Amino acid sequence: MVSAALYLVSLIPSPNARKISPETQILLPETFDIHYTSTPESLNPATGIQINAETNGTLNFRIFNLDFYTVIGWFAQHDPSNNRTLQILDEFTTTYSSQLMRDFDVTSGKFFVEIVPPKIENATVLVANPTSAVVSWSYETKTVNIVASHDRIFLALIITVPLGIALTVPWLATSFGERRKTKKTTMSSV
Repeated sequence: MVSAALYLVSLIPSPNARKISPETQILLPETFDIHYTSTPESLNPATGIQINAETNGTLNFRIFNLDFYTVIGWFAQHDPSNNRTLQILDEFTTTYSSQLMRDFDVTSGKFFVEIVPPKIENATVLVANPTSAVVSWSYETKTVNIVASHDRIFLALIITVPLGIALTVPWLATSFGERRKTKKTTMSSV
Protein backbone atom coordinates (compact mmCIF):
# COMPACT_ATOMS: atom_id res chain seq x y z
CA MET A 1 0.00 0.00 0.00
CA VAL A 2 2.82 2.40 0.86
CA SER A 3 4.47 1.68 -2.49
CA ALA A 4 1.24 2.33 -4.35
CA ALA A 5 0.74 5.59 -2.46
CA LEU A 6 4.29 6.72 -3.27
CA TYR A 7 3.80 5.87 -6.90
CA LEU A 8 0.55 7.84 -7.02
CA VAL A 9 2.26 10.85 -5.39
CA SER A 10 4.92 10.75 -8.09
CA LEU A 11 2.18 11.11 -10.73
CA ILE A 12 0.84 14.38 -9.29
CA PRO A 13 1.68 17.08 -11.83
CA SER A 14 3.84 19.95 -10.64
CA PRO A 15 2.02 23.27 -10.43
CA ASN A 16 3.79 26.06 -12.26
CA ALA A 17 5.05 28.84 -10.04
CA ARG A 18 6.35 30.98 -12.90
CA LYS A 19 6.39 30.38 -16.62
CA ILE A 20 8.44 32.24 -19.19
CA SER A 21 6.57 32.40 -22.49
CA PRO A 22 7.83 30.26 -25.36
CA GLU A 23 10.52 32.03 -27.32
CA THR A 24 12.83 31.43 -30.24
CA GLN A 25 16.44 32.48 -30.14
CA ILE A 26 19.21 32.47 -32.73
CA LEU A 27 22.78 31.91 -31.60
CA LEU A 28 25.53 33.03 -33.94
CA PRO A 29 28.49 30.70 -34.51
CA GLU A 30 30.82 30.31 -31.51
CA THR A 31 28.80 32.57 -29.21
CA PHE A 32 26.73 32.09 -26.07
CA ASP A 33 23.88 33.70 -24.19
CA ILE A 34 22.69 33.78 -20.60
CA HIS A 35 19.48 31.80 -20.79
CA TYR A 36 18.34 31.80 -17.17
CA THR A 37 19.54 33.18 -13.85
CA SER A 38 17.68 32.67 -10.62
CA THR A 39 17.26 35.28 -7.97
CA PRO A 40 19.25 34.57 -4.79
CA GLU A 41 18.26 31.32 -3.10
CA SER A 42 15.16 30.75 -5.22
CA LEU A 43 15.74 27.06 -6.01
CA ASN A 44 15.50 24.29 -3.43
CA PRO A 45 14.54 20.59 -3.23
CA ALA A 46 10.87 21.55 -3.69
CA THR A 47 11.33 24.22 -6.40
CA GLY A 48 13.24 23.73 -9.62
CA ILE A 49 13.30 24.78 -13.25
CA GLN A 50 12.36 22.92 -16.41
CA ILE A 51 13.46 23.80 -19.93
CA ASN A 52 11.53 22.26 -22.84
CA ALA A 53 13.24 23.08 -26.11
CA GLU A 54 13.86 22.19 -29.72
CA THR A 55 16.99 23.03 -31.71
CA ASN A 56 18.18 22.68 -35.29
CA GLY A 57 21.85 22.29 -34.31
CA THR A 58 24.23 21.52 -31.47
CA LEU A 59 24.05 23.53 -28.25
CA ASN A 60 26.21 23.39 -25.14
CA PHE A 61 24.58 23.97 -21.75
CA ARG A 62 26.55 25.00 -18.67
CA ILE A 63 24.64 25.28 -15.43
CA PHE A 64 26.29 27.10 -12.54
CA ASN A 65 25.33 27.50 -8.89
CA LEU A 66 25.49 31.29 -9.18
CA ASP A 67 23.00 34.11 -8.75
CA PHE A 68 22.00 36.82 -11.22
CA TYR A 69 24.13 39.58 -9.66
CA THR A 70 27.34 37.55 -9.68
CA VAL A 71 26.92 36.55 -13.33
CA ILE A 72 25.91 39.97 -14.64
CA GLY A 73 28.65 41.66 -12.62
CA TRP A 74 31.35 39.34 -13.93
CA PHE A 75 30.32 39.76 -17.57
CA ALA A 76 30.00 43.56 -17.19
CA GLN A 77 33.57 43.67 -15.90
CA HIS A 78 35.19 41.11 -18.25
CA ASP A 79 33.11 41.54 -21.42
CA PRO A 80 32.11 45.21 -21.54
CA SER A 81 31.56 45.14 -25.33
CA ASN A 82 29.13 42.23 -24.89
CA ASN A 83 30.86 40.03 -27.52
CA ARG A 84 29.75 36.80 -25.83
CA THR A 85 32.42 34.68 -27.52
CA LEU A 86 33.31 31.17 -26.41
CA GLN A 87 36.64 32.50 -25.13
CA ILE A 88 34.79 34.70 -22.62
CA LEU A 89 32.57 31.74 -21.68
CA ASP A 90 35.64 29.56 -21.11
CA GLU A 91 37.18 32.26 -18.88
CA PHE A 92 33.94 32.43 -16.89
CA THR A 93 33.87 28.63 -16.60
CA THR A 94 37.47 28.57 -15.38
CA THR A 95 36.78 31.32 -12.84
CA TYR A 96 33.69 29.57 -11.47
CA SER A 97 34.62 25.93 -12.09
CA SER A 98 33.78 25.00 -8.49
CA GLN A 99 30.19 26.23 -9.03
CA LEU A 100 29.69 24.32 -12.31
CA MET A 101 26.78 21.94 -11.65
CA ARG A 102 26.32 20.45 -15.14
CA ASP A 103 27.96 20.76 -18.56
CA PHE A 104 26.39 18.90 -21.49
CA ASP A 105 25.73 19.09 -25.23
CA VAL A 106 22.41 18.71 -27.00
CA THR A 107 22.16 17.84 -30.69
CA SER A 108 19.33 18.81 -32.99
CA GLY A 109 15.80 17.84 -32.01
CA LYS A 110 13.63 18.14 -28.91
CA PHE A 111 15.03 17.94 -25.41
CA PHE A 112 14.07 18.46 -21.78
CA VAL A 113 16.25 19.70 -18.92
CA GLU A 114 15.15 19.73 -15.28
CA ILE A 115 17.17 21.21 -12.45
CA VAL A 116 16.02 20.46 -8.91
CA PRO A 117 18.90 21.08 -6.51
CA PRO A 118 19.43 18.98 -3.37
CA LYS A 119 19.59 22.13 -1.20
CA ILE A 120 18.81 25.85 -1.46
CA GLU A 121 20.84 27.12 -4.40
CA ASN A 122 20.98 29.59 -7.23
CA ALA A 123 21.17 28.60 -10.87
CA THR A 124 22.48 30.19 -14.02
CA VAL A 125 22.04 28.46 -17.37
CA LEU A 126 24.40 29.52 -20.14
CA VAL A 127 23.72 28.26 -23.66
CA ALA A 128 26.52 28.21 -26.25
CA ASN A 129 26.69 27.49 -29.95
CA PRO A 130 30.04 25.69 -30.35
CA THR A 131 29.58 25.14 -34.11
CA SER A 132 30.47 27.31 -37.10
CA ALA A 133 26.80 27.52 -38.20
CA VAL A 134 23.92 29.64 -36.94
CA VAL A 135 21.72 27.62 -34.55
CA SER A 136 18.07 28.38 -33.82
CA TRP A 137 16.27 27.04 -30.79
CA SER A 138 12.77 27.41 -29.38
CA TYR A 139 12.26 27.01 -25.67
CA GLU A 140 9.90 27.35 -22.75
CA THR A 141 11.27 27.71 -19.24
CA LYS A 142 9.18 27.00 -16.15
CA THR A 143 9.83 27.34 -12.47
CA VAL A 144 8.03 24.39 -10.92
CA ASN A 145 7.07 23.27 -7.45
CA ILE A 146 7.91 19.61 -6.98
CA VAL A 147 5.52 17.57 -4.83
CA ALA A 148 8.14 14.87 -4.35
CA SER A 149 11.43 14.30 -6.09
CA HIS A 150 11.28 11.40 -8.55
CA ASP A 151 14.69 10.17 -7.35
CA ARG A 152 13.55 10.00 -3.75
CA ILE A 153 10.28 8.29 -4.64
CA PHE A 154 12.15 5.72 -6.74
CA LEU A 155 14.48 4.98 -3.81
CA ALA A 156 11.51 4.61 -1.47
CA LEU A 157 9.81 2.28 -3.96
CA ILE A 158 12.93 0.11 -4.17
CA ILE A 159 12.82 -0.28 -0.39
CA THR A 160 9.07 -0.60 0.21
CA VAL A 161 8.06 -2.97 -2.61
CA PRO A 162 10.20 -5.93 -1.45
CA LEU A 163 9.27 -5.17 2.17
CA GLY A 164 5.58 -5.12 1.24
CA ILE A 165 5.89 -8.45 -0.57
CA ALA A 166 7.78 -9.99 2.36
CA LEU A 167 5.04 -8.92 4.78
CA THR A 168 2.13 -9.80 2.49
CA VAL A 169 3.14 -13.42 1.77
CA PRO A 170 2.92 -14.62 5.42
CA TRP A 171 -0.33 -12.68 5.91
CA LEU A 172 -1.85 -14.33 2.81
CA ALA A 173 -0.70 -17.75 3.98
CA THR A 174 -2.24 -17.23 7.42
CA SER A 175 -5.48 -15.86 5.93
CA PHE A 176 -5.71 -18.76 3.51
CA GLY A 177 -5.12 -21.25 6.34
CA GLU A 178 -7.80 -19.66 8.53
CA ARG A 179 -10.32 -19.67 5.68
CA ARG A 180 -9.58 -23.29 4.99
CA LYS A 181 -9.99 -24.17 8.68
CA THR A 182 -13.28 -22.19 8.84
CA LYS A 183 -14.55 -23.92 5.70
CA LYS A 184 -13.71 -27.39 7.14
CA THR A 185 -15.50 -26.53 10.40
CA THR A 186 -18.56 -25.32 8.49
CA MET A 187 -18.60 -28.44 6.28
CA SER A 188 -18.33 -30.84 9.24
CA SER A 189 -21.19 -29.03 11.06
CA VAL A 190 -23.55 -29.63 8.17
